[in-house]
Amino acid sequence: THGNMLSNALTLKDYWGWTKTGGPEGRGDVLIHALPIFHVHGLFVAIHGALINGSKMIWMAKFDPKRAIAYMKQATVFMGVPTLYVRMLAEPSLNKTAVASMRLFIAGSAPLLIETFTEWQQLWDSQAALRTWPADLGDDFLPAVAAIAPGGRLERKFLLRYQKLVPRFARGLPARLGVRDEMVEAAAPPGQPQAAQPERQGQAPPKIETTWTAADQKKLYDSFVWDVPPTTTQVLVAQEELWVYAALCDVLGQFNARKKQQGSRDLPIAVIDELAVGYRAAKESLASTEAKRIFIPAGGEQVALGGPVDADGFAIAPEGGELPAGEDSTAVGGEAAVNPRFERDAKATGEEAYRNSIYVDFNGMPLTAAQLATVPDAKMLHLVPFVFKGVIDQRELDALLVALGSAGLPIDVREVRINPGAGTSSGAAGSQAQTQVRRYDVRVEVRGTVALATRPDKAAEAAAATTAEEGA
Repeated sequence: THGNMLSNALTLKDYWGWTKTGGPEGRGDVLIHALPIFHVHGLFVAIHGALINGSKMIWMAKFDPKRAIAYMKQATVFMGVPTLYVRMLAEPSLNKTAVASMRLFIAGSAPLLIETFTEWQQLWDSQAALRTWPADLGDDFLPAVAAIAPGGRLERKFLLRYQKLVPRFARGLPARLGVRDEMVEAAAPPGQPQAAQPERQGQAPPKIETTWTAADQKKLYDSFVWDVPPTTTQVLVAQEELWVYAALCDVLGQFNARKKQQGSRDLPIAVIDELAVGYRAAKESLASTEAKRIFIPAGGEQVALGGPVDADGFAIAPEGGELPAGEDSTAVGGEAAVNPRFERDAKATGEEAYRNSIYVDFNGMPLTAAQLATVPDAKMLHLVPFVFKGVIDQRELDALLVALGSAGLPIDVREVRINPGAGTSSGAAGSQAQTQVRRYDVRVEVRGTVALATRPDKAAEAAAATTAEEGA
């Protein structure tokens, strides 16, 4: 009866403390209404609470987790079923700043497991240490970037400041590795550790320090030097790359340092020829052609890359034919996957193009910006590809893999190649021989992914359940 509804509304108004003062606009509580109105929760509980208090409602015709989180800075009350909370849990934008003005969250219609709340807290806690912005950006920059809503933009002054300072941040990476900074200054010919004389009986072998090639350092540095002010997306992606670079440099640097502390005369890693993450790693083949770990879409189907590739790892079209490519092709190096930050003459334009090919799916296939919003792999995790190429004492290779696998950040080593290219061409074999200056040195190539923004296991399932409910 109407009396039942009125009694329920008045009781909940008092119990939940609906107010006409305070709030983001100073006019009391504001409700984000994201529930379907063919259920009691949405039609009566939520609406009646706002109406009887005379409160403003932000009406969502269809639930979208990104938009719901963005609305929270204008609201104080949110009501939802567990699946809505799980979907918001999967969004990186959900943090303490985003919910600063929120007073009340109500979960109903189905039980919300305590495990979900626990996982929610663990998610953000686990990312806190990694996602730390440099203090040099200023006290005003950090709150500004923390408050960015989905689709939001940083003020131009912040973009210009980041453009000016980010090269300095990149130049801090060699120190984390314990190697010489050669990103800008002219350097000796790259790729060679200091010369070693043949070992003689009764004499200790010469001491080998680690060298990171100047050419690769400069390539990394140049990717953070921009001629024009960056976009907000470019800033966010670049900083994320720096976090991953720093994590990998710390693992490699600490691996070398531990060996030195144990009294080793030579450092295990003699040469770092290449260290790359994101687009620079994803644009290459993540595996040998025989391994078939990279897939290229052809007319919407997933086809294993088993054919020949060129020197850069791109598939070679068969004689008299063309490589298959569909409208949504993300073929390695394909036009749809081009990122204008790295390819200055790229046809791809727009803010979202800066997200092309910086993440991969679980098969190692680069994802376009559009796919990030739809591919289940990307909803669960953001997998940042990485590659390490260099010269290492083969007796320490297992220890290096253990160091990568036991790092605080989830690092998945997916491929290890020893003496890559050996036996395929005289040039490759000759290059390897020149860099082998110690008895046990080998050239290695390690590829894998770094997992960021871990999602709940049930996120994809919850999203599907909500979609089915909305379509009922």
